[in-house]
Amino acid sequence: ELAEALQHVEVATALYRQLGTLNSTCRVLSLAADITLDLAESMHGADGADGADGEARTAREDYLMQASNYIEEALRVGLAAHDAEGSALARLSRARLAGVRGDSAGFSGPEADIREALRQARQLHDDSLMAAAQTALGNNLLAQKKTEMGKRWLNKAIATATGANAPGLAFRAQRSLRR
Repeated sequence: ELAEALQHVEVATALYRQLGTLNSTCRVLSLAADITLDLAESMHGADGADGADGEARTAREDYLMQASNYIEEALRVGLAAHDAEGSALARLSRARLAGVRGDSAGFSGPEADIREALRQARQLHDDSLMAAAQTALGNNLLAQKKTEMGKRWLNKAIATATGANAPGLAFRAQRSLRR
């Protein structure tokens, strides 16, 4: 189902590019990056740790490269459009990519991107962005083995999404808490 979702978002991306709607293009590119990262993460053991075959490792690396391309384009388009929210979403995707890869090469690190997105969400009073940033921070803290702090941020994300009457925004945080 993720591969099908990616196909649909790629169609939307092509349409937004054709229409020249930069804000929408930036945001749909971030969505495409997140779906591609979901696909990469779904390749259990594809990092070689669990003895995955070369084909799975190659597929995972292809997804990571595709996500990186979407993110870089989203950052460029967001900058050109002066789209603060869209650019923040792209930075959250970049932070997630670094976490999936296990590195933070080429920029100041995942936590800096996440904290900047939190700051922007507060400044813009954007609950959608706030829930996404809180989820990203919670997941980042869980990855650092800071379990209690990570869970607190994930619960904040769920509360933010619920308070905004947008429970769908809580899905990723809820999924992370179930792991």
